[in-house]
Amino acid sequence: MIKLLVMPQSRKSQISLIDTPILFTTSMSFTSSKPAKAVQILFPINLSLYFPLCTAYVDLNPIRAKMAEKPETASHTSIKKRIDAAKNQQSQPSALMPFVGCYRKEMPKGLTYLLNDYYELIDTTSRCIRDDKTGYMDNKQSLILERLGLGTAQWLTLSTEFEKHFCYAAGAEQMMSMFKRHTHHQRLRGMGKAKELLKQA
Repeated sequence: MIKLLVMPQSRKSQISLIDTPILFTTSMSFTSSKPAKAVQILFPINLSLYFPLCTAYVDLNPIRAKMAEKPETASHTSIKKRIDAAKNQQSQPSALMPFVGCYRKEMPKGLTYLLNDYYELIDTTSRCIRDDKTGYMDNKQSLILERLGLGTAQWLTLSTEFEKHFCYAAGAEQMMSMFKRHTHHQRLRGMGKAKELLKQA
């Protein structure tokens, strides 16, 4: 999932390992003829809390590109691999970070959400994208968004217009400001949207 890309500017001016070690590629080769664009996601300390949103964005790529109608038919995505495994009564694919549920004693390594909640988020979002029902989501339909403090309007904008609003980095306004300072950018696209869409992230 992590890629190193040839970028027009120096890597030092675009990536800040001080802020986060994660480099998130928002565009995949099967969704566009354009070169993939890397956007550094500025996570807070609890990485596993926000990581599913990045995974969801990539899993929804074929739906946005109108190359698949449903998550279970979206080739080359982690959601399809998880669904196929479940249909065959197999455990989650070993190559993918597993969903391990809520915090508890002797917590296994993985994403701290229920897999069914992730399925629901992807399915509901894909229906909105496919039917062009912008804003048509009930907060109660997604426990993941509820835990993250994200409203459905925020999520639908992030899941359909992410690359339109962010370049190089995305995260809460304070973390974007730190990234801007560490990479010596005079201006950084997305600061306004970070305040609007990720104010609770």
